[in-house]
Formats: sequence, C-alpha cells, structure tokens
Amino acid sequence: MKKIAYSIVILILGIGCTSKNSTVKVTDLLKRGDSLLAVGELSAAVGVYDSVLLADNQNIHASLQKTLALIQNSQYTSAIQSAGAALQLADTSTAYYYRANAHRFIGNYAEAIADYTIAVKKAPDNYDYVHERGIALLHINSLDSALQDFMKAKNLNPLDPRAFLSIGSTYTLKKDFGAALRYYEQSLGLKPDYYQALHAKCRLLKDIGEIDSCIATLYTAINYHQDSADLYKLRCDMLFKKQRFNDAVIDASVLIRLMPNKAPYYNVRGYCKIQQNKTQEALADFNSALKIDSTYAYAWSNKGYCHYLLKEYPTAMSDIYHSLQLDANNSFAYRNLALVQIAQKQKAEACQSINLGLTMGFTKQYGDELEKLKKQNCR
Repeated sequence: MKKIAYSIVILILGIGCTSKNSTVKVTDLLKRGDSLLAVGELSAAVGVYDSVLLADNQNIHASLQKTLALIQNSQYTSAIQSAGAALQLADTSTAYYYRANAHRFIGNYAEAIADYTIAVKKAPDNYDYVHERGIALLHINSLDSALQDFMKAKNLNPLDPRAFLSIGSTYTLKKDFGAALRYYEQSLGLKPDYYQALHAKCRLLKDIGEIDSCIATLYTAINYHQDSADLYKLRCDMLFKKQRFNDAVIDASVLIRLMPNKAPYYNVRGYCKIQQNKTQEALADFNSALKIDSTYAYAWSNKGYCHYLLKEYPTAMSDIYHSLQLDANNSFAYRNLALVQIAQKQKAEACQSINLGLTMGFTKQYGDELEKLKKQNCR
C-alpha cells in the first residue's frame, strides 16, 4: 500500500511539473509570436499563435494577435474567421474591431459598420473605433454620419491628425472646398509631413484650378517624401500644364529613375526637351518610350514631330500615320501631320488633317493652334 501511495504522489507531482512547463512554453511562444508580429514576420507569427492555441485553445491573447497578423498580411477572410473564434472565447470590443477592419478591407461595408458599432458601444471613447467606422460610412456615401464620427474622433483626441484629414476628405466629397482646405491645413499643422494630407490638399488644389498653390504645396510635400513617385508625377503634370518645361523635365527625370519601365515619363520628358530645343535628346526619349511600349500612340506622334523638326519628312509622316492608326482620336497628332503636309506643300491634305483634328480629342489643349493653322493655310 505504501508503494502504491508513493507512486500516486510521484504521478501527481509529475502532472504538476508538466502543467508548469506547459505554461512556461505558452508564455515563451506568445512572446515569440508578438516579436514576430512587431517586425512584420506575419506568416511566422500566425504559425506561432496557432501553436499557442493548440496548447491552450482558450488563449484570447493568441486568438486576437493571430487575427491582427492575418489582417496585416491581407488575409482578410481568414481574419474574419479568426475574429469569430476570438469572440467565442470573449465578447471583446477588440475582436469586433478587428473583424470590422477585415470586412472593410474587402468591401463588406454593411458588416463592417455593424461590427464597428458594437465596438463603439462597448468602448465609446475609443478613437480608432469611432474614426474607422467613419471611414466605412464614407465608403457607402453616408457623408453626414461619417462627418459625425470624424468630429467625435477629433474631440476625443484633438492632437491626432487623422480625423482632421478625414473631415477634410468628407467636405471635399460634399464640395465644400473651403472647409476641406481648412481641415487639411489643420491636419498638416499637427503633422507637417503627413503624406496623405499633403496629397489630398494637392489633389483638391489641382481640381479647383489652384495650380500655383498646388505646385507650391507639392514642393513642400516632396521635401518630406523625396521618393514618392505619386507626388513627383502630380508636380510634373502641374509644371507641364503651366508650361514650366525646365522644371517639368527635372521631375520627369526623377520619375524615370524611380520607374524606369514606365513609357509615359519618357514621353513627357521628351516633349519638354522639344520645348528646350533639344530635339535629338527628345527623339531618344521617344524611342525609349517605344522600346517599352511599341503601341504608345502619343510617343509615335511626338517622334514624328521630332523628325519634322529635323526636316526628315518621310519618316515624320510614317510615324504620325502609325500614331493615328493606334489612336485616331488625337488632335495633336493631326496637328503634327498637318505641319508635315504644309512643309511638303500639300495644303489640301493639310487642311483635311486640320479639320479632322478640330473634331478629335485634346482640342481644348490644341484647338487654338489648329484654328491658327487653318486661318493661315486654308481658304
């Protein structure tokens, strides 16, 4: 009997040691998973959290962290399932919030709003819950409701620039551009290098025709974000529109460095170089564009124009005709064609090209030039 009793004691002690070791193992795994999540090793983090849940299927921390890792890894459907599993363990606002985010990222806005609303009811003073619900409401065009959430978020934390940006975006959609600009400015007052606010402000200034202000803002933005292709592209477009070709060619060169396989930037730089009377350099850029995209109609037209400037009329004619075969709805190509025809004293054909050009796309930019050619050459 004493031997049996001793064996039972040993067994009980053994169980106790196993349980303690298991707890230590789970704790170590959680630390490992959290470390992986912090450095962006998302798939590895999910694997570690799965190991924790295998050892302790009631571990809410592992369940929530796994959901977060799945969201950050763009595995939104799996994240929705994981959040549901977390809610089976604990009716926590965090799980509703994570599930709402996953729904929103795949466009399930009604489901997202429903989950955000539960999260907000559980934690009404949580900035992120309120603000992100506003974002979801914005997606379904519930502008007034979204604005209410953004205003509440702003009041919850008046030092967070996100709400100011979101309010500005809402006013932009409501076409109250003055209010939108004020809130973009307030957002930038809190965080001067805030990329999204800088970009939104520039876009709005562009859309309302404040091109000089847009360009000035873009110079500030690019000082903070010197490798942002989007900002360089926007500024290059604005400089081009203002015919500031010396500045535009610099931005086009940066864009080519950032994205060497994008034909439009070679085309833009080539056009700017034409304005700088650097025809051979322009021709090289148009050839580079066509090596990337041989169907790029505008590059063919511009290449033809370079040959026109070099008095290489047969080549110019061939290139411009090729451009029109690819895209006939281009008044600029017809302008180029007319110039070649005039140079070859084919006035009847030139007048036909001019008249066709006046019915095509881009007449807003080139219509006056075509009208001038018509007045000079067509009776």
